[in-house]
Amino acid sequence: GFHMSSLACALFNHIAASVWSAKVYEEDLPLTTIIHNVLLITVLWTCAAALQNHHLRALYLAEHDLLIEKQASQSLTSMICDATCWLACDGDTIVACDDRFNS
Repeated sequence: GFHMSSLACALFNHIAASVWSAKVYEEDLPLTTIIHNVLLITVLWTCAAALQNHHLRALYLAEHDLLIEKQASQSLTSMICDATCWLACDGDTIVACDDRFNS
């Protein structure tokens, strides 16, 4: 995920690279350039964090919907059947079962 420490590292690296580049090439580095770059990086990181939040929220909602659907399916199955079990791909091994199947 996006953390403030990652943003701080990116800002520090960018400022350090700008200052180093200005010293090596003997150019002036106006303060406004640094401020504009910091603001640009901050906006980009904020947008990336918001996008990641949107995707994670969508995944959470999908997982929640699947959980509700699974519970409804199990409830319906328990009303219709005496017991339920899950078989492995080979069809001979029982992977999971409910307590009613064991009795």
